[in-house]
Amino acid sequence: MRNKSSRVQDVHPERIPCLAMRNPSFSKKQLETKEKDELKAAATKLYLEENATEAADGPKAKSLRVVCREISDGHFVQTGSRVRLHHITLANHAPGRRTMSEFNAGKHALTEAKQKKIVDFAIELADWGFPLSP
Repeated sequence: MRNKSSRVQDVHPERIPCLAMRNPSFSKKQLETKEKDELKAAATKLYLEENATEAADGPKAKSLRVVCREISDGHFVQTGSRVRLHHITLANHAPGRRTMSEFNAGKHALTEAKQKKIVDFAIELADWGFPLSP
């Protein structure tokens, strides 16, 4: 008999995101937050899909707790790190509420794309031999 975590990985390998490339410009906490946000998004997507199939086919959909556990267990099998997801948080995100990261991103003066452009420009100037100075 197969254990639950291997079943989750076989059934939904594309639904369990992980940070493949670690960006050195992010702190450890930022990477953990980003990873957790990706897992929350995957859990929300799975929960909404389960509810959509319940209405069409008739079988009972998975509960919030089960979805959180499946995503968390699948992530643990893939990466070896345990990330706990709370079912109430998933209940808040399912109707379309923003995550704290999305809310806080709206407070920034520069978007992430603009920040990346500025950094790329600074690196390009340094490559040309004209480093930025204050």
